[in-house]
Amino acid sequence: MIGDESGHASAETSGYDSPVDIGADEYERLVQTWFKPSRRRAEFPRRRKARMVALLHLLRAFKIRDTYTEDEVNSKILDRSPFAMDHVQLRRYLVDYGMLERKKDGTGYRVGHTWMALVRLDPQLSRSSGVGETR
Repeated sequence: MIGDESGHASAETSGYDSPVDIGADEYERLVQTWFKPSRRRAEFPRRRKARMVALLHLLRAFKIRDTYTEDEVNSKILDRSPFAMDHVQLRRYLVDYGMLERKKDGTGYRVGHTWMALVRLDPQLSRSSGVGETR
């Protein structure tokens, strides 16, 4: 983890050679698959691209400049997640991928920015979702 001047820890993103391309159609297709009414809770994706889409879907619950308590983060993940995986593990993934930054003292979380080095989002997806944009 790397700390910044505000006391938040953020993830290293150097473990991947190149960013993943995520198109708007692909994003919507995967999210719709996970929310099919006839299926049980979805397994969290193992493939890197699908995992990034899943994490981006969870990240959309958070506003860019707000700070959240751990309880608020957990609640947002539980409300938004179609996955059978525990919310604590999902929160850990969000932090590990740099999508959420946790204060070093553990008192708060905010949307991170280091994850943007891991993906190249279709501009249509960025505009329609608010992912990666300030609000």
